[in-house]
Amino acid sequence: MKRFMICILMVCALVIPAAIATAQDSIEPTPIPVDPSKVDFTGVWTYTVTPMSIVGMCPPGVPGSGELSIAVAGDVVTLTFLSGRTCAPPSMCIFTGRVEEGQIMVSNTDIVDDEGGEATNAMALFFSSDSNGWGRGSSRYLHPSGFECVWEDNITISR
Repeated sequence: MKRFMICILMVCALVIPAAIATAQDSIEPTPIPVDPSKVDFTGVWTYTVTPMSIVGMCPPGVPGSGELSIAVAGDVVTLTFLSGRTCAPPSMCIFTGRVEEGQIMVSNTDIVDDEGGEATNAMALFFSSDSNGWGRGSSRYLHPSGFECVWEDNITISR
């Protein structure tokens, strides 16, 4: 049980993000289509993550901030959290995906504990300029016994 709770806390630290959207912040910037051939979104960004919701009897999500990097190679986008997150295993800080319908869509999945629990994270990022963006993310932990937690977050990025 102790390992299980440690795993849940690790997954909370991984909860992936999206733009700060409180009830007062109902107006979001207009996104611009992401076209890596025309706009260079690669490089290091500062981010802030705000937990939004939890499904299941799960520990709360953890707010956080730090740096992440975005790399584009051909059709593949890689987003890596460089600081501000605890990732166990380390693969949970590395997301891969692609540009889809003008937004960056990335995800990752891995076994995160010695009981076979699996975590899956997904994130969609939108940009209002080549130096500001926001997004929404979700994280899911599924234990082999069927216990499940789902967290949703907002993330803002800037450089």
